[in-house]
Amino acid sequence: MGTVLPRGSILTIPAMTGREPAPANPRRWWTLVAMTGSLSMIMLDSTVVGVALPTIQSDVGLGAEGRGWVINGYLLALASCLALGGRIGDVIGRPSAFRLGMVGFMLASIGCGVAQEPWQLVAGRVAQGIFAAIMQPASAAIVTDSFAPGERGKAMAAYAGISLLFLAAGPVIGGAIIEVASWRWVFWLNLPVAAVSLVLSSKVGLPSVPRARRPVDALSVALILCGMPLLVGGLQSVASRGWDALAPWALAGAGAVLMLVFAHRQWRLSAQGRALIDLPMLRDRGLLGDCLTLFFIQFATIGQTIFLSIYFQDALGFDPLRAGTATLPLLIPVLVVIHVAGRMYDRVGVRKPVLIGLSLAVAGVAVEVAGIAMGTYAVIAAGMALLGTGLGFAMTPTNTDALSRVDPARRGEASGILNSFRQVGSSLGLAFMVVIVGILTQASFSSLALERSIGGAPGSRPELVARALGGDLAAAEELASQAPEVAQATADARRRGMVTGFAAQCASMGLALAVAVALVRPPTRGHGVPATPTT
Repeated sequence: MGTVLPRGSILTIPAMTGREPAPANPRRWWTLVAMTGSLSMIMLDSTVVGVALPTIQSDVGLGAEGRGWVINGYLLALASCLALGGRIGDVIGRPSAFRLGMVGFMLASIGCGVAQEPWQLVAGRVAQGIFAAIMQPASAAIVTDSFAPGERGKAMAAYAGISLLFLAAGPVIGGAIIEVASWRWVFWLNLPVAAVSLVLSSKVGLPSVPRARRPVDALSVALILCGMPLLVGGLQSVASRGWDALAPWALAGAGAVLMLVFAHRQWRLSAQGRALIDLPMLRDRGLLGDCLTLFFIQFATIGQTIFLSIYFQDALGFDPLRAGTATLPLLIPVLVVIHVAGRMYDRVGVRKPVLIGLSLAVAGVAVEVAGIAMGTYAVIAAGMALLGTGLGFAMTPTNTDALSRVDPARRGEASGILNSFRQVGSSLGLAFMVVIVGILTQASFSSLALERSIGGAPGSRPELVARALGGDLAAAEELASQAPEVAQATADARRRGMVTGFAAQCASMGLALAVAVALVRPPTRGHGVPATPTT
């Protein structure tokens, strides 16, 4: 279909059990259409909401913490449930798991679209993430099972490549929807895609290939389902309650302890074949380096399309459509460069393209910081282009190297570990951005208010100030009409908070570079089997 799959993509490729699936499904291309539609929805919902957040915030009454949860509720649920979702497909069958995930995702999307209160919207987003975690591993396995080995490369290229286009186009699609319709259509857009995928899946006859079933360790499931939300939720609560509030830190600490217990249990259960995530594979320092590199990359970049879209509307006055298209300098280079990076990996191995890419990425975020401080889109766009180019060079070779370090039968497990590191990095990175931007914005406003001798505000201005500092555009406009000097101070404080948040992202990208320098090395001879390029 003309699309090349970025090797080592985010897809979890199911491990083989010693025999090939049945002959290729004669209706396999329609199966591919149905499965690609499902993954495209999952990808789209990761980025489409960001540009709509200012509008949603004004309509539903989200605070700064609630705004973070609209994004992170989805990412957190996906990260927490992904390993369990694959097991559900083993237990009930992949076609059943796919349909369960798809129907649940549809209902959750309807719930998001009709939400009237912040908690309803956040609950809908969490439900979307849970059902996406059930649907995605099943859909990837169904595509693999539907095609004979000689056609799988082409099929998986279309499955991943088309879906990545929707990931990149999310901000633009979201901006266009806000311009012509209600923000609620950001979620209702999923319904026709889901309906078509369900109808096709029922008509073509999805393959059901037996797999080796391993028992699910209930305690492991409980640990990750409790630990991740407590950790991320505690951190995000710091943004609204302040650094000195004990309860958020207690929640985050409890979550961190549970996640450490989870990691220890996975390490111990791996020898018994009962672990959700096979952590002992990380004894390979190169694989550990790949996973940590991707963790820090996701930690640093998750806030890009979300917070940049907010900044463009808040500080630069862009409408939602223009704010969405303004992120294209970041996204387009990634889609172009990943193919160049793949060929470079074939010629020179993993280390050179990854180090070049991460160096460009660090420089790109640094330029973005300068552009945000200056309030100049041209400078920000130059930084986004550098960052997108760097990510294109870094991510594909890192993924490919990780899968090349293990035997073919274990590449599914290796991909699962990569997914876990990536999704956890996204959730923690977004929570960290919410905290940094929120706390520093409040501190900057207090400093500016004192410096400019802004006194007490009559009437409802304190409430307006709090909402304006949280990014509520309607509150900022109302405040500007009532107290221009206060409105200017809130705008300056938001800019300072954003500058600090992006500076922290630059530091995280620097950590990714440091990890790559220290740990990323080509596999030794005989260690793993190089991944076969797809065409």
